[in-house]
Amino acid sequence: MQVKGTSASTTTSQNGAYTISVPNAGNAVLVFSYIGYTTQEVAVNGRSTVNVSLVESASDLSEVVVVGYGTQKKKDLTGAISIVKASDVQKRQGTTVAESLQGLATGIRVRGGGQPGSEAQIQIRGLKNFGANNPLYVIDGLVTSANRDFNPADIESIQILKDASAAAIYGSRAANGVIIITTKRGLDGPMKIEFSGKSSLQTIPRYDLAETEEFSRLNFMAYDNAKINRQQLDLNTNTDWQDVAFRTGNVQDYNLSFSGGSKDATYFVSGGYFGNKGTVISTDFDRLSFRVNTKGTKGIFTIGENLAISSSKNNEMSGNPILDVVRMLPTIPVYDAQPSGRVWLRRRSQSQNIWN
Repeated sequence: MQVKGTSASTTTSQNGAYTISVPNAGNAVLVFSYIGYTTQEVAVNGRSTVNVSLVESASDLSEVVVVGYGTQKKKDLTGAISIVKASDVQKRQGTTVAESLQGLATGIRVRGGGQPGSEAQIQIRGLKNFGANNPLYVIDGLVTSANRDFNPADIESIQILKDASAAAIYGSRAANGVIIITTKRGLDGPMKIEFSGKSSLQTIPRYDLAETEEFSRLNFMAYDNAKINRQQLDLNTNTDWQDVAFRTGNVQDYNLSFSGGSKDATYFVSGGYFGNKGTVISTDFDRLSFRVNTKGTKGIFTIGENLAISSSKNNEMSGNPILDVVRMLPTIPVYDAQPSGRVWLRRRSQSQNIWN
């Protein structure tokens, strides 16, 4: 404690008692401060006794955190834990929870697959073994998996348990860490309607590849220098395989929810659509999700349910078109000129044409 504007100061005893000589007590102001508490300024106003109660400044230490099958105040935690805000997760357009966590918590490594509907790999504090490295997911107290069928928009809070203390609750399954997810619930009050919609475009880098004129000139030069008969190239064809394989993709994410209730019963109903048209033609992912969380109490009885239904469809990429479009010759047509309309296989064996 210090007299404002002077060098006069003192500290309290273990019981909080203090004494200090204050010049000009009628106009003096006492400044009370302590680590972790809000600084307060109190005017003396001629008083001989001034009592003050400081207020904690770290208000987030009283935040209740879900740990294992129960709850605990943040200030009482002894294990390594990260807390991710649901608002930060919902700003992302991630297919899965793992993608939505990328860059939001320390000690977590997320590697996405890149394809529409692919499930990202997540590692908590590095590689633990040579087998599976995915953490254990606990959603609303139920051990499950937060795969691509789970809608991240339904998340209320996420806690990530990182150290060995999680094994005391979940056993060996917690060797790679635990991600505890609590989904949204209704609150006491009138019906609340929320809608969110996000849309974005995706593109893939394009390369300046040799066209038929340039490629044939270099190809014939190489065969002539090697004194080998030239390849039979179709000089009337000029195919840019990047145009054939790639397109502008997009991501659409729409969610609608209804929530509300009273002191005895609450409800939360949500529906969502997530669609991702990939940058590679014929790749896409679509998901429809529906969730109902209700809870009712009467005396000593409590009844409710956490119901989640989802339907997804995924068309995955076959082969590696990212590399194939660079290796394919521009003199190969996309379709056979014959009436059969067969498609060329993406390979050639010298001058021999290989069909599909």
